[in-house]
Amino acid sequence: LVQRRLGMPVLNLDQLLVEIVQRRKPLDFDRLWAGQPDQPLRVVASALTSECSVALGSDEGSWRSLPELAHCMRASMLLPGICGPVVPLNNSRGEVEPHADAMLFEPIPYRLAVREGATHVLVLRTRPDGVNVVRRQSIFERLIAWRFFERKMRMPHMYKHMRNQQHRQRYAEDILLLNEAAKQSQADSGIHIRWRSGPGPPEPVQLCQVALQPGERGPEVSNLQTDAGEIFHAVRCGFARAVEVLAPLAHEGGSPLDGWQLALEVFPDSILEEVRASMAKPKPKPT
Repeated sequence: LVQRRLGMPVLNLDQLLVEIVQRRKPLDFDRLWAGQPDQPLRVVASALTSECSVALGSDEGSWRSLPELAHCMRASMLLPGICGPVVPLNNSRGEVEPHADAMLFEPIPYRLAVREGATHVLVLRTRPDGVNVVRRQSIFERLIAWRFFERKMRMPHMYKHMRNQQHRQRYAEDILLLNEAAKQSQADSGIHIRWRSGPGPPEPVQLCQVALQPGERGPEVSNLQTDAGEIFHAVRCGFARAVEVLAPLAHEGGSPLDGWQLALEVFPDSILEEVRASMAKPKPKPT
């Protein structure tokens, strides 16, 4: 009934979260699970009734299997009005609550890590510096928000949240804070965090951000991008940028690693060719 009332989603997440992650190239869940005690995975999503970001982890019982993890990932990446109905998940009070994309309340997912006690946080940004993050909301965006939250989901508070662009205001606030932290990256003391929504942790935090570089080596990929070549190039660019910022010097002589060259080796053209060949195969007709 929910699917019929909402209509078909513009982006079908089943292709990624079911067909790819669980069937064609299944995630090695046993290996992931074995590493949870030392390196726990926290999936960030937005709780729409509580109006806050939440971390979905195995310790809270949010997921204990690959299908359950994929369900949490669906919530974390569900763009309102684009990717289908909201995802019902149990909250900390044991109640079923609708969840959607983390960008609604935590567009750059680092605040929860800080609130949970992290003292050193690596923030990977998918947009280059200089991008206008507080642009005016288009009529199309406003219409989608109204149609999804106000009309279909019966969540007027979330439509107001989107109409007032509170998620973009928080994004801009985080960019300013991360840039300020970058200026103090050489200091051992870290930065004292103060958010508009409330005080941060009492102790200073070390924040290190990795942002894409502007230009050809730092393309911004649209949420609706489907071209495999464009997405593959963006993956290479992100990897190369992370290497350049984070990797130690290649040898004692002090020559830095060539991030782009390493990206070409780690992500060879054969991967893209395999993807395109798979996409070109005719889909079996339903019997």
